Amino acid sequence: VAAVQDLFEIIAGSTVVVELLSFHLSQEQLIQDAEEEMWTIAVQGHSGGITTGSGGSTPAMVPTNLGMAAAASVVEANNTTEISGGTAVTHHIMNWNVRVPLDLIWIPETRLWASPTDALTITLLTTPTSATVGGTMYFREYGGV
Repeated sequence: VAAVQDLFEIIAGSTVVVELLSFHLSQEQLIQDAEEEMWTIAVQGHSGGITTGSGGSTPAMVPTNLGMAAAASVVEANNTTEISGGTAVTHHIMNWNVRVPLDLIWIPETRLWASPTDALTITLLTTPTSATVGGTMYFREYGGV
């Protein structure tokens, strides 16, 4: 990670809604006092006429129950060209001290949702010093055919 980007992007499938449950971020290079950085992270919802980001990857989606059907949604990671178009709403914003892991687990009353074909992103708003960042995102789909 060396640029502002969508760390995670999830676009709900056309027949499902998505509930964002939690995410985890950690990095393994900036570990000395002189390297300490604060990165601003935003969790955003996007609706209506969105264009997916680019420049990243499509990580494997692994069900928490091996008997589950494949996800109908599309997940991307590290899109250096961020999602665009439509209406964006920032639901949550925080500053992350990269020397400690970031775990955000929403209680049911505060979880974020994306309607069919809408999106949720976890976006890095700060241009960082290059670092190796790992992460995991948990979500649930409702609906489907």
